[in-house]
Amino acid sequence: MAPTTLRTWRSALLPGRVFAPSPAAAPAADIAAIDIAVYRDLADAELAWRRLEDLAPRSVYQRLDWIGPWTKHAGAAQGVVPTVVVGRHDGEAIFLLPFGRRWCNLGRVVNWLGGSHVNINLGLF
Repeated sequence: MAPTTLRTWRSALLPGRVFAPSPAAAPAADIAAIDIAVYRDLADAELAWRRLEDLAPRSVYQRLDWIGPWTKHAGAAQGVVPTVVVGRHDGEAIFLLPFGRRWCNLGRVVNWLGGSHVNINLGLF
């Protein structure tokens, strides 16, 4: 039996869809060679987000098309400010962590964007 890889797993779940090799399947990058950027506006992280949406297995709740409206409506009503962390290696996005920050009684709190409305709290890799 052939070893199960992320690529074969995705192909089994989504037949007929062609996947490019995932950055996660590449050899481990030197940690010093990873550039980290923090964005306070979803539009600034959109290019990396869309690229990783195409490469990474994800839930509908991780898509920018869902998180964007949530941030503008439910998130804004709760005082949530987007804080998106994007990691890049050789200029290519290799991970994205969609956080939101807000103030509460004890101080600043950082949570995943989507709050209690999502069933998965993960980044894109």
